[in-house]
Amino acid sequence: MPDANSTTEDQPRFAFFDLDHTIIPHDTQLLFCNYVLHHEPWRRLFQLPFFLCIPLAACRVLGARAMKRIFLGYLWRMKKERLAELAEKFANEEFPKQAYPSIIDEVHRHRDEGRVTVLNTASPQIYAEPIARWLGFDHCYATRVEIPERMRLHASILGPNNKRAAKIDAMSDILPVGITGENRQPVAGSVSYTDSVNDTPLLDIAEIGYVVNPSNAFEEIRATRGWHLLTPPTPYHGKWGNYWAMVRQLLGVFPVASRR
Repeated sequence: MPDANSTTEDQPRFAFFDLDHTIIPHDTQLLFCNYVLHHEPWRRLFQLPFFLCIPLAACRVLGARAMKRIFLGYLWRMKKERLAELAEKFANEEFPKQAYPSIIDEVHRHRDEGRVTVLNTASPQIYAEPIARWLGFDHCYATRVEIPERMRLHASILGPNNKRAAKIDAMSDILPVGITGENRQPVAGSVSYTDSVNDTPLLDIAEIGYVVNPSNAFEEIRATRGWHLLTPPTPYHGKWGNYWAMVRQLLGVFPVASRR
């Protein structure tokens, strides 16, 4: 196994982190939705288009990017300033109480060791950027959502859904030449953290990979590839416990930790 502290003098070392189910044991899109609905419960009315489109997503008529736009309809007519206020409060008050303490320690450790820390997530920048600031990340890459003076019912996504290989392309401004594209090589002295097989490209560009609470299928891949396993305790039990938490977050009835 390569030494993550080995590097050339002129090439930066990176620590890449996914967000959902990696730094935090939840889907932060749903957790932020839950947070907003606790503050403005009447916004549940705006979720109807999303619920009606779930069968279309199940039949693959609508993809993840389209469903993300429809899902954000619960923010319809919210003022830009109000959205920024809720996102900052979520990042500074709610997120710290819901995140994995041990993974946050990993972020701080790599920063202290001199690595360039990067949060790279498919979640919208709405709350991903405040979370990155709270954690002290050097860079944040997220799905870009247009934020007008008042949010639209059908949100506009600027560019691709920041997922799979798109995560690598998004970092072209900081990665060494030759890392992006089809023939990717690991960045010397760098590490990656994720929970998902979708982030195999993110793991491939680091010398050392860490996989957080993977699914059974991903665990087989992890063991084959030699990536390290991290198993911080989750606040739910198993796959179905996670699904039940997601349903409650979508409906806005999941407990808000910062209000306890």
